[in-house]
Amino acid sequence: MNESFPDDDYTPQRSSVPESSGLREPPRMSIRTPTYFIEELSREARFQFVRQRPVETVGAALKEIGRGLSEALRAFDLQPRSRGGQEPLLYRHYALVNLVDMWAEIGKEPSSGPKSDCTAFCESVVVAMGWPSEGLSSAMPDAIGHWRHLPGKNSR
Repeated sequence: MNESFPDDDYTPQRSSVPESSGLREPPRMSIRTPTYFIEELSREARFQFVRQRPVETVGAALKEIGRGLSEALRAFDLQPRSRGGQEPLLYRHYALVNLVDMWAEIGKEPSSGPKSDCTAFCESVVVAMGWPSEGLSSAMPDAIGHWRHLPGKNSR
């Protein structure tokens, strides 16, 4: 209320902290006594404000809700694939990482590219599983990079 209506005489006023409140004083005290908005002490003032200014109060609340919704929409727009696009093929990626690991286990050097034996091996397994092989050669560098960063694989 005080932020939306800073010059209104009906807005709740700040209260000084009662000495029996148990709250610690700030380390650097100013000459004036610190004041705070204390919920229990301003409840009646807030009710009176809303009674005196119901339309303005609802308008300010709706503006605040609108600001929050606008921020949420902006955040959604910044999310990955918020404007469409294909979901990442995580199952295929991890299947390729495991196939690359098998390729290395039989003593072959993992490599990518359309002429790579490793890529041909992975493609034949993926096709045998009934998965589409489109775009597989472009997914191989990421799978090999992921495989190289697995524990115990960085020596290869």
